Amino acid sequence: VRNMNVFDDVLDATVVSHSAVGHFTTAHFSELLVARTNVLSVYHAINEKLALAHEFKLHAEITDIALVPQQNSELQCMLLGTGAAKLSLVRFDTQSQTLETLSLHYYEDKFKEMSITEIAARSKLRMEPSNRCAMLFNNDCLAILPLTPDETEEEEQDDDNLYTSNNKRQKTVSTTPSITPGEHLKSSVMMASQLHSDVKNTIDVQFLQSFNKPTVGLLYQPKLAWCGNEKVVSNTTKFTVLTLDVETGKSTKIGHNENLPNDLHTIIPLSNASVLVGTNELIYVDNTGALQCAILLNSYAAKNISTRIVDKSSSQTFLNEPIVWYSECVNNREFLLLMDQNGEMYNVELASEGRLLKNFDVEKLAIVNETFKHNYNPTCISALTPLSLKSFNLFIGFNSGDSLVVKLN
Repeated sequence: VRNMNVFDDVLDATVVSHSAVGHFTTAHFSELLVARTNVLSVYHAINEKLALAHEFKLHAEITDIALVPQQNSELQCMLLGTGAAKLSLVRFDTQSQTLETLSLHYYEDKFKEMSITEIAARSKLRMEPSNRCAMLFNNDCLAILPLTPDETEEEEQDDDNLYTSNNKRQKTVSTTPSITPGEHLKSSVMMASQLHSDVKNTIDVQFLQSFNKPTVGLLYQPKLAWCGNEKVVSNTTKFTVLTLDVETGKSTKIGHNENLPNDLHTIIPLSNASVLVGTNELIYVDNTGALQCAILLNSYAAKNISTRIVDKSSSQTFLNEPIVWYSECVNNREFLLLMDQNGEMYNVELASEGRLLKNFDVEKLAIVNETFKHNYNPTCISALTPLSLKSFNLFIGFNSGDSLVVKLN
């Protein structure tokens, strides 16, 4: 005889895990979408205030959210990550005022079949900057979901010209890829080693910006190491940049870096480069794979990085995983904001001429009025107002403490 437990939720979840800004239910207002465990809330941002417009209770824990364009509509569709490895593509039905599921993509069984180790409890969603595809990755298992057929590139384009800098934007893209309701989206599921034979023990994957084709940066550690055996195995972390053929799953290597510090854990893609974040250092790698500079954050930082060094070890800053970040390019100036587990904010100063990095530094921001005194473990950052060099509003979610809307001057 099996016992059945029947229960009802007394209180809805309150901790914000993910956020996004766009136009999901209306084109008249900018909207903030907030995920709280299994609750999706939609707020209208009006005159720097948030007004709750819709709330949807789902039958699964939300692990990721992202907005993608919808064909012939001002509204966007949403990719929802749930469970260990599931993606749902949904849109808002303006007539019934409910969510409509356009497609479901279930990868958990395939991931378990492919992986020789137990898969993680959650997969991570990554969006290609031009919305040509999405990627769900779980350890070394990857699922690539094309959002539309790639019809935006000229067939005669030179395959060697894969990268375009900010000063010379690509001219081959004429339209923004968008979702057509009812369109069949077929995924490619593979091991990361199929993209590059050396990839093993994947740490992070991100789509990179300013490329004509979908391009990813992979941070991985083929030979596992930690501080206890570091003197024996040295630095084993690697970073590789690959272009993808979404239909075939094949790749072409653009850049590769070896002997990177073992504490690196996050890739942050910028307009012309990537910043690799570690507990003890920040490393700047341009989109060709050239390692241009490293900032030492504390006295434990690796001293043997083969590049120009900026020594900030006296600050004794530790950027432990996970961190949250927000980046955007404003008036050809790169803006990057980091937030650590203690609620401390850091501004990463970047200045470059073309691909040449001129300035790379990090400064802790002075937060007045003890705004984050009772806030720890931030989960997400979204900009509610257009970024300017003077001030803008940010929504920040926290695991411990209230989620806040703050103005950054």
